Amino acid sequence: MNPPPPLPDERPLPVESGFKTYGFAFAILFPVVFLFIFSNLVIVPKLERIWTAAGLESSSAWWLMGTVRLVFDNGKGLIGIGLVLLLLMERFFAGWPARRRAVVLFVTVVINSAMLIALTFATLSVLLAAPLLAGKLKKASTRHEP
Repeated sequence: MNPPPPLPDERPLPVESGFKTYGFAFAILFPVVFLFIFSNLVIVPKLERIWTAAGLESSSAWWLMGTVRLVFDNGKGLIGIGLVLLLLMERFFAGWPARRRAVVLFVTVVINSAMLIALTFATLSVLLAAPLLAGKLKKASTRHEP
């Protein structure tokens, strides 16, 4: 007589290949990494000049720029640490293949969310600084007119 089939929770889950999982994550994160590099080189320095010209460096809304700087200053290091951890897990943790997909998906969502939050705060910073800067420029232009 044949033994009964195993219960559903006793069957091992199929394990997705590492190449497929990391390829999927790379495809999703490539635009975010490109946007991170572009923002770090172009957008954030201009945003800091606008923020300073508007006189907001000591305002109560400093946390907006602080959050933007936090993500862009620490993002490179955190991504590097994450890559090292993934390499160590892949090499030394026997149960990693079964958990790889969930962890990589979670990390991908966190990185995308951090970038979205940072860019949203950067946009809010510009929207806060623009009227103040426009007012200062208007006052400066009226002083020089005869």
